[in-house]
Amino acid sequence: KKAFPKLKVIDELYNTVGHVDSNREFSEYIDMNVAINEEVRNCLISLGESENRVQVITPGVDVDQFSRNNTSYRDAALKRPYKQFTFGFLGRLSPEKRPQDFVLLAGQLSSCHFRIAGDGPFTPLIADEIIKQGISDRCHMEGCTNEPVGFLAGIDALVITSEVEGLPVALLEAMAVELPIIATSVGGIP
Repeated sequence: KKAFPKLKVIDELYNTVGHVDSNREFSEYIDMNVAINEEVRNCLISLGESENRVQVITPGVDVDQFSRNNTSYRDAALKRPYKQFTFGFLGRLSPEKRPQDFVLLAGQLSSCHFRIAGDGPFTPLIADEIIKQGISDRCHMEGCTNEPVGFLAGIDALVITSEVEGLPVALLEAMAVELPIIATSVGGIP
């Protein structure tokens, strides 16, 4: 921005942790801030940002694709891998998402199945914990998915265990297909 003063800089912030520090450090070079939810907007304003330089733009989902009436959803629902009540975790396996809490839940509900779709730095930790608890017959790591509609069609409830969050797209997708959601009250989830 120093070298090209006419350049417009827009900074998009997903949560109130980490990135906010660098945003404030370089705020004089930022023309507009895009916040994923009101919590991020209010945080920036409380740190001195002008209200007219913060715009909330929330993510969306294709409600035609993420619908119980969609052929892909119906076909996947017919091919469910487990008949028992099944909880699902759909997201990055990383510290802020707390996937280990999902595995702890699996250890407590022996009559249910648990599906994990995602990958990340906690993948080995989660795999080890599943083995350690002796629940590999009911708690299944499936890796990343390119078919979230199919994954959601194969579960009965989505669980979001995050301690830091903006507004998870998985939450919006689950809402669109009318799945029950159990989630922590952080970020834009409420």
